[in-house]
Amino acid sequence: MTDACIARCPLCREPLPAGPEKAYDDGVRGYARLQSVFSRQATPAQAQGAEAAPEEAALAASAPPSLDLAAAAASDDAPPPPPPDSTPPPLATAPPSSWSSLSDVHKAELREIRRVLEEASEGGHQAAAGVLGEMYFFGHGVDVDWGMAFNLYKLSADRGSATACQNVGVSYRDGEGVEANDVKAVAYFRLAADLGAADGLDCLGYMYESGRGVDGPDLQMAMELYAKAARQGDGLGQFHYGLLLREIGGKVQVAQARIMFERASAQGLPEAMVAYGHMCETGEGCPEKSKDHRRAFQLYHKAAKLGFPSAHLCCGKAYMTGKGVSSSYDLAHASLQVLHARCACAFLNMA
Repeated sequence: MTDACIARCPLCREPLPAGPEKAYDDGVRGYARLQSVFSRQATPAQAQGAEAAPEEAALAASAPPSLDLAAAAASDDAPPPPPPDSTPPPLATAPPSSWSSLSDVHKAELREIRRVLEEASEGGHQAAAGVLGEMYFFGHGVDVDWGMAFNLYKLSADRGSATACQNVGVSYRDGEGVEANDVKAVAYFRLAADLGAADGLDCLGYMYESGRGVDGPDLQMAMELYAKAARQGDGLGQFHYGLLLREIGGKVQVAQARIMFERASAQGLPEAMVAYGHMCETGEGCPEKSKDHRRAFQLYHKAAKLGFPSAHLCCGKAYMTGKGVSSSYDLAHASLQVLHARCACAFLNMA
């Protein structure tokens, strides 16, 4: 920033203190940078490169001659390494790196990030309290405190933040940090949607589909809300819109569902990858009813790498039948082991 751009006191010409916008920008950039650092760190299984060879060989054996195997191995579609036999894999919702065991350097960074966000919030910034709420909700640099997270979301929502309105709605819907109240959840999802949050439209669609907080299930209204969220590029909106389209079952609707699943998959939603993979496997939604087992396996496999449990079952089935990948009972067994471990971990967490 040039000297001419610095705000100065009109009397003494000394630089004015940075306002809440500057504090918010600094805090959010630092928080996003730490999240990016953690998301790029390899998981223990990914670090064991030598173990990846059997599945890479299996993919290579089933590849068409024109496929660039080196590029495929480096891409997201390359198979992950087989899981260790004795160590259960992390849950799908677990971050790649534990925020609860931060280094002293990262702890210091998070303390500073929290300080500047608190400064921005005290200065009246619309969204700062909402970001602080996320830190308390997920336990990023602080102890998990859903009650505190809800209060911060509510403060930010009262200031007009669409994202915070969405988070308040989720808190009321799921009873996290506040007593569950579907009617209030609907009100905040509607407010979030009115403020431009596409995920507010998706959550509002779910409430109408399930009949929660409204007069009863209304699939037509749910369809309209999902469609609007999908048009705005919301991945979950595209996925849920695709589910309803496929449920209708008409030829045109199923073809549209396939497009919605493909678009949601491109945004990284593992549940959409599994749904799109199933349509590739069966030829559903394709004019020629042509089946693409290899593409189906790639989608299942990518979803499995993201920790989606049912994707491991789909991968195991592919290894058993040899459709889309070379048959391997060992890798089928390994995939089912991962599914078992993930489901067991999820059950223990719920208990």
